[in-house]
Amino acid sequence: MTPRTKTAKPAASRTRTRAGGKDAAEQAAHRHDLLREMLRIRRFEERCVELYSAGDIRGFVHLCIGEEAVSVGVHQALTPEDAVVTTYREHGHALARGIPAEAVFAEMLGRVNRPGFVRDFRLWL
Repeated sequence: MTPRTKTAKPAASRTRTRAGGKDAAEQAAHRHDLLREMLRIRRFEERCVELYSAGDIRGFVHLCIGEEAVSVGVHQALTPEDAVVTTYREHGHALARGIPAEAVFAEMLGRVNRPGFVRDFRLWL
């Protein structure tokens, strides 16, 4: 009796998938983009820790470290017209939504009060 071994699928069947007809290269590029966005949010949050520890950010900071995939994943399903309501860990959602990191940092450091932004959008994003 010989052990069962898996046989590799032919190369042609591995290049097409059921997910919207995207080929493997397109899916890999999409996954890479999602990972890059999650890492960008993580680096932002790590910088928030540094600024908060230095006393540059007043009040409380509720970080979303470890929850980056939630922000990035949710925003993949949204349209630009969709509203976003968050709770305390909203920096990742703001960044995933397309708000520039510089604008989020400026708000957190109390350096901006533009029309359309509530003074502390960390509570009102």
